[in-house]
Amino acid sequence: MTNPQDAPARLAAYLAAREDGDPAAILAASRAALAAVEGDARAQALAHLRNAYEGLPDEPTPEDIERVEADAWLKMGREARAMLLDDAPAVSVQPPRPLTDWRGADEPGAVLWRHDAENPNAERWPLVSVGEPAILSGAGGTGKSYVALALALSAAQAGAGDDGDILGFGVRGGPVLLAAYEDSGPRLAGRVGRIVGGRKRIPDRLHVMPDPGPLFVTGGLRRPGEVEPTATWAALWQAVGALRPSLIVLDPAAELIEGADANQPGPVRAFMRALAAESERHNAGVLIVAHDTKGNRADTRDGGRPGPGAVAGSAAWQDRARAVAFMGPDPGGRQIEVIKANHGRDGWGMKLAARSNRFDGFAGWQLTEALDPGAVSWEPTDKLKNDKSNSGRGKRPAARNAAKADAGREDGGGILE
Repeated sequence: MTNPQDAPARLAAYLAAREDGDPAAILAASRAALAAVEGDARAQALAHLRNAYEGLPDEPTPEDIERVEADAWLKMGREARAMLLDDAPAVSVQPPRPLTDWRGADEPGAVLWRHDAENPNAERWPLVSVGEPAILSGAGGTGKSYVALALALSAAQAGAGDDGDILGFGVRGGPVLLAAYEDSGPRLAGRVGRIVGGRKRIPDRLHVMPDPGPLFVTGGLRRPGEVEPTATWAALWQAVGALRPSLIVLDPAAELIEGADANQPGPVRAFMRALAAESERHNAGVLIVAHDTKGNRADTRDGGRPGPGAVAGSAAWQDRARAVAFMGPDPGGRQIEVIKANHGRDGWGMKLAARSNRFDGFAGWQLTEALDPGAVSWEPTDKLKNDKSNSGRGKRPAARNAAKADAGREDGGGILE
């Protein structure tokens, strides 16, 4: 931050140069003024806000004011915001510490893991742990968002201090927060109600942020290569601090960062680092739902194993995630394979079949077989055909039609997809 006492001297030098008509002196004085502004984060922040307010119409609506304020906030650099906000955290780098500082610390706790109901004392193979975000990927229409929702419901129904058990997974009980980018609150309530057998059974520990907006934004042409959190990021973690959830679900990954090239690794790495830090600070697990690539889809359809294309977009998604589970079609329904697990076993999975209820047709998935490491194989299948509509056979026409309508969407009627 520059010294305000220097400002009069800069102005005097500029005016004198203009009066003398000396181009070199005018250029030097102009450079001195711009250099001062460049280093004055507070001045930049005030200018952004002033320009935003000056651009309002004569009788602005509350929505107009909120829009320009948010725009000014996004245009400010992080240091500029910190100068205006008393509680803005300072950017700092932690110095090296001896490893013995963590000698008595517990390793990150598992939030979502492989569950063996017949042997509760068996080793847990974590998919999601505190401070270690994981990804559940697959093609649109696979039904992966229904899986994510089943996990969320199991945690919310179990409650703090207990473990849930669903689809072969164990999940740490507690509140759950869903950041749902593609469905409204009423739509979500309807679908959850169909899964749990009625809206009255929706657990009160299940919380939703419908269509919350991107969590990070890139600088674009104004600040190429830079990425920073948005107001929605702050709102998300404010909600997490109040709810203290066990699990946070972000769906889908493509909506989380705005303005980034699909294959640009820098913004994804910065986002995943920040996500891991907040996950650790709030003692919560984070599961991201993502799409795969067309190439990976074709490979698994031909009987190949899911590979680097299991997560669409930058390879940094798959690299920075501590674990990745892939969900694809199977002759009997769907199959999940944990293809990456930095801190546990990989190569294990589950076979799932569509589950139906009496009135609404498709009502999520049910476990048909838990697969040990090395036992997962991908059999050749036809191009993905959403088999959720099959669950409506034998039911009332209205229920069958509703199930087909819900299943016929490109996203497979996914609750969050």
